[in-house]
Amino acid sequence: MERLWQLWISENTLLNPNKKQVTDVVYLDVKENESPNRDWATAVDRLNEKPGPVKMYLESNDSIKRGEKYLEGSLRSGFFRHRTVGPIVPGDMFEVFGKRSADCDMLLGANPPRDGNTFWELPYAMAEAGLIRILILDERMAERAMMPIAQTQSGNTDVGGDIRKHLLADESLSPCFWHLAQRAKIYIATHLRVGDDPKAMKPLHEQSFKDALSKYTNTTVVTRPTCPILKIVISEQGLAVDAFNPCGPERNNDGETSLPEFDIVVIHQGVIDTFKPESKDSDGEIMMRNWIEKHHPWLVVESGRGIPPGLQKKPIRFLSFSVLDQAMTPDGIGGA
Repeated sequence: MERLWQLWISENTLLNPNKKQVTDVVYLDVKENESPNRDWATAVDRLNEKPGPVKMYLESNDSIKRGEKYLEGSLRSGFFRHRTVGPIVPGDMFEVFGKRSADCDMLLGANPPRDGNTFWELPYAMAEAGLIRILILDERMAERAMMPIAQTQSGNTDVGGDIRKHLLADESLSPCFWHLAQRAKIYIATHLRVGDDPKAMKPLHEQSFKDALSKYTNTTVVTRPTCPILKIVISEQGLAVDAFNPCGPERNNDGETSLPEFDIVVIHQGVIDTFKPESKDSDGEIMMRNWIEKHHPWLVVESGRGIPPGLQKKPIRFLSFSVLDQAMTPDGIGGA
C-alpha cells in the first residue's frame, strides 16, 4: 500500500505535473506537549526521516515547529484549525477546520503509528486532497457560496481574520464561502448552461446570486462584498468554463485568469433533472452525463433522496448530499 501511495503522488502527472514533493502543513491549535500534537510530533519526525514524496510540517500554538525545511520548493497542502501557519502563496491548497467541520474529529482524533514500521496513510491522503481539483454543480452549494465570511471569529464561523486575508489579494473586497472552498481546490459553479444556446445560461440559485450581485453593485462601503462568477457549459463538446471571476463582474480577478482542469465533477441529480437536454432520439439524462464524461470521467452524482432509481443498476458513482453538506460547512472545508 505504501508503494502504491508513493507512485500515486509522485508519478501521477495529472495530479502532480512536475512531480514535486508535497508537504502537508498542519496546525492543530494545541501546545507541543499536549495531545494530539504530542503523538503527531513523534510520527511526523519518523515520516520525514523516511524517503518519500510526502513530508510534513507541524506547528504547535506555542510555536514549536517540525519539518520546517520541507516548506521550501514543495507543493503545500495545508490543514489549519482557526488560523494559518507557515508561508501561504496563491497556488497552495489549504483547508480550514473548526468544531463543526468534517475533518475536526478525524485530525484531532487521529492515531498516528507509534513505531517506524507501520505505514501512516493519513499524510498521503492529505497530500492527495491538496492536489485534486473538484467542480461542484449543486444549487444548494451555489446558494451557500455567496455567504459572506465574517470579519471576526464569531458564533457561526471559526474562520477568523488570519484566514480571510489569504482568500483574496484585494483587501478592499470581502470574501465569501466560495473563496474558502476555492482555496481547498473546490470550485462551486454559480451558473450552468446545457446545450449550445447562449441564452440558456442560468444561475444555479437565482435569488442568492441576485442578492450578491445587488450588494456588489450598489455597495459604497470601504470593504466591498464580492459576487464570484463561475459559469459552466455542458454540451456535445464536453464540459467547459464559459466565464470565471472570483471577485465579480468587470473586476480585476487577482491575476487568476483561468481555472485548472477539474479532476472530479460532482453534480446534484436535481440539476440533471432541471437542465437535461430534450431529445426525441435518446434519454436527456444519459446524454448530459455522457457529455460531462467526455473529458471528465470522474463524475459523481449526488442526491439527498438516496440513489435515484435510474442509477441503482448502473456503474455510476453516487454520493449522499449529507456527506457533501457536512464537508462544506461555514465552519470550514473538510473531507480529506
